[in-house]
Amino acid sequence: AKAANQLADSAQALQQAGARYIMVWLLPDIGKTPALSGSPL
Repeated sequence: AKAANQLADSAQALQQAGARYIMVWLLPDIGKTPALSGSPL
């Protein structure tokens, strides 16, 4: 949770500094998680 909050804070700081687009790398494809794909764990 702490890392997610830090990422959100960083994105907000970039937006306030004028960023229009923010790309975040190394995140899993949420659509492939068992909970969202309908597959059992």
